[in-house]
Formats: sequence, C-alpha cells, structure tokens
Amino acid sequence: MAALARLLAALGPEVACPGEEADPGVFRDWTAHAPVVPLAVIRPRSTEEVSAALAVCNAEGIRVVPQGGRTGLVGGAQPLTNAVVVSLDRLSGPPAIDPLARIATVDAGVSLAALQAAAGEHGLAFPVDFGARGSCQIGGMISTNAGGIRAFRHGMTRANVLGLEAVLPDGRIVSAMNRHLKNNAGYDLRQLFIGAEGTLGIVTRAVLRLVEAEPFRAVALLVVPDVAAARVVLNRLERLPGLSALEAMWPDYWSYARRATGIDPLSAEPSGRQVVLLAELRGWADDALRDALLEAAGRLMEVGLVLDAALAASEAQAERFWRLREANAELYRHFPHLLGFDLSIDPGRMEDLIAGVAASLAAPQEALWFGHMGDANLHLAVTGVDAAAAKDVKLRVYDAVRDLEGSVSAEHGIGAEKLDWLGHTRTAAEIALMRSLRTLLDPNGIMNPGRTVPPAV
Repeated sequence: MAALARLLAALGPEVACPGEEADPGVFRDWTAHAPVVPLAVIRPRSTEEVSAALAVCNAEGIRVVPQGGRTGLVGGAQPLTNAVVVSLDRLSGPPAIDPLARIATVDAGVSLAALQAAAGEHGLAFPVDFGARGSCQIGGMISTNAGGIRAFRHGMTRANVLGLEAVLPDGRIVSAMNRHLKNNAGYDLRQLFIGAEGTLGIVTRAVLRLVEAEPFRAVALLVVPDVAAARVVLNRLERLPGLSALEAMWPDYWSYARRATGIDPLSAEPSGRQVVLLAELRGWADDALRDALLEAAGRLMEVGLVLDAALAASEAQAERFWRLREANAELYRHFPHLLGFDLSIDPGRMEDLIAGVAASLAAPQEALWFGHMGDANLHLAVTGVDAAAAKDVKLRVYDAVRDLEGSVSAEHGIGAEKLDWLGHTRTAAEIALMRSLRTLLDPNGIMNPGRTVPPAV
C-alpha cells in the first residue's frame, strides 16, 4: 500500500512501524474481542508528532484509531485491519502540579495512578477514580468522559477539565490550555473533545482541577430493604461531612462477589429486593469519621432503613470491603458467556428496570446488578448468554431502558459496541447534529471510523 509506505517514511521508524512488527498489546482492548493487527502503529512523543501523523493520514486517506490505556469496555480503542493505531503511551512526562492553584498539567499518556501519586506529594488528589486507575490514561479518560465511584460528589471527568490541547484530523493543533474556572470568552472548545471518543481529534494534554486529599476514611456495608430505602439512606448520609462514595450491590452480585473474594462480613445473606450499600466517608479526622458513620448506621437501623451493617475497623478491612464491590473486574473470568451493560435510570424507576429485565431473561441467564447508587448508574452483568442469544438479550435490556427513559451508556461511552443502540437514548435531531459536527471537523472520515455516531442511512 503506497499510502502506508509514505506514512511510515514521513514519520520514521522511531515513531511508526508496520502493524505486524508492533507490540501485540495494542492489538485489542478490554472488550475481549480477538486481537486485530492494524496497518501500522504510531507512537508519537509530542503533540507535534501527533500533528504530523494526522496530517499525513488525512492527506493519504488513512483511517486512525486512537488508543490510550485500552481499558474501555465498548470497543472504542479496538484496532481495525484497515486503519493505523495512534498510541499515546509515550506522551507520559511527569505531571506538573501547581499546589497553590490546585491544578495539574498532564500529558495524555499519563496514567490515573501516576497523576494521583504526583498530586498526593502535595496533599492533593484528582477526584475522578475507578478500578482501572493503574492502566487507564488521562487522554482516554477525557475522550470517554470517564465517571467512576465519586462522580456524584465531584462530577465526571468533564467537570474536572479546565483546559486541553487536541489535534484535529487534518493535523491542526488546538491549544486551549485554560487554567481558569471561569472563562466565557466564546465557545467552550474543550467540550468538543471531552466524551467524543477520538472521533473529532486526539487529546494530547490537559489542565485538570485537583482537590485537597482527605487522608482518612470510614467505610461501612449497610443492608437496606429496597431501592427506595437506599435513596433515603443516601439523603441521610449526605448530611454527614465527606460522603465520597455510595456503591450498591444486589443479592445475586453480592453472592458472586462473596464467593469470588472469600470475604463475608455480613451476619446474613441478602435476598429478594434488598441492596447492600458500601458507604465511604473521607476527611481529616479518623476517629470522628468512624464515629459519625457508626452513629448514622445505628440511627438508620432503629427506624428500619438499615437491616444489617458492618463497619470497617481498620484500613485493611476497608480495603477488603472495597474488594467485594470491585470484584466485577473478574466477572468475565468467572462467567465466559457474559454480557455487560452500563445504564443510567431515574432512581424511582430502578426497581421497575430490574424487575423488567429479570422477567425477560430465560434460563440459564442470570442478572447480576451493581453500581453507583449516588448517581443512579447501574451496571448489569447477564450470565449464561451464548452468541446466538446475545442480540436478543441486548434488545430486551435496551428496550427496557428506553421505555423507562434511561440511558444505554452512563459512563462507558458508545464506541463500537453500542452504535446500534444510540437511538434508544438520543433523538434523531441530536444524532443528526452529532453527524454534522463530525463531518465538519473530519470531512474525510479518518478518525475512529464506525464508533460513537452511526452513519446516515
């Protein structure tokens, strides 16, 4: 392919190599699809090299799949045989922390864990957090608008990006490295790239908001009778200082997590409509946090809103409680025939969705529910789904979400996996506007083709 040869020659062997010579680690993302060897792999070391790569790709009509840490779950970073991969792993210089302004300037290839460590040296933290923190990269988090366990308190990634730098599909660099909380000087261009999943350009740097690190935490498991009680408990706990997480696990998921981890801190197995909540308070006084959470749990038990409780007596025990919630990372290993869903729903309709999905499944299919009670983001793992049944199960789940006016993607994005279902959540007018934006910025259609926005019929 002459165009590919010209691309490799223009960038040189230090930046680009043919796909078959690349590290096989880039051949797949976390969606568990078979590895795909791309045309080439480009590993730029600077924004300028990203610009040079996209300029050549655009001129030659070569398609591009941007990659960060490849931890996405909707196939947005899965390579294509007729495209090159642009991996940002070398854009990973040390984060620049401004402790007085509480700002971090970060390259796109820096991992979330590395940013947290750098901020922690100054008593600060980046408030977006989730289980893939050791592998995910800042550029990918921005491009997917990652959410996580503290979104209800600090917002998703979008709320914590002050400015960014991105390269357009034709190679032009847009440097909007704003450091101000307030800046109403024209369009907010950063929002074009946050959550666009690499379809409008490639994010190369960002300016991020930091918060004061809260060194102590108190963690408890609370069993509540149902979702309605869980929402009341959330409202009560939000009166306490420092509620940083309220995660939810339904009985079937709890049973799996307990078996998978060997951790069983409750006095009885939850059942029926009961929900296990993992509550975490963060602050600056260890004993005060634990006392506040213990007192709150006691009062909630007195009025029947909490049926059973376990309070972590140490940091090690708090980690064990969190292992139960984060056991979802191993679901695919325990259940080979599994479909995962990432849904948002009106809290008042949660139980309707859960009941509707349960009624639609057929043996041996089983629904495991867990998620973020604080922002009504539910994760669903349906086990026992073979290839022949997968499309039908997706249809049943997404139809139920649409009928209840929820979202088919709360925090994972659309990527390739949910392309057919975007219309269940977004109107035809919204999708048409998305297509218009994409065509305007990428008229040659090179950026992450077949992802995020379905083509016009």
